[in-house]
Amino acid sequence: MHPKYTTPYLAIISFSVIAFIMAVSGGFRQLIVLATITLLISYAGVALALIKFRLKDSKTYPAKFLLPGGLLIPRLTLIILGWFLFQSKLNELIAVGIFLAVLSVIYAVKLFFNKRIQTD
Repeated sequence: MHPKYTTPYLAIISFSVIAFIMAVSGGFRQLIVLATITLLISYAGVALALIKFRLKDSKTYPAKFLLPGGLLIPRLTLIILGWFLFQSKLNELIAVGIFLAVLSVIYAVKLFFNKRIQTD
């Protein structure tokens, strides 16, 4: 996180560099596919988190925001997102997997160096 603005500046820079490389080398269509699939995966994470927190915290903390239909909406969301993801071509899913793997390595390296700096 940026010390002054508390934004994930390394993630923003990494995503921008990779997006620039893909836009210059692969074309605009590949960039759109990558952005769309990663957003679908992000939305799936939000729906899963909603289900988890609703089930885990419903007894401890009463819900302040109630969705009509309870958990029906996040479950339908996961089904629809899954359907969209299964409509993708295999090479597009492989490209997204590689993209997420590269970002995960960058994140792991950042965590490693942050822990090392804090222990010194």
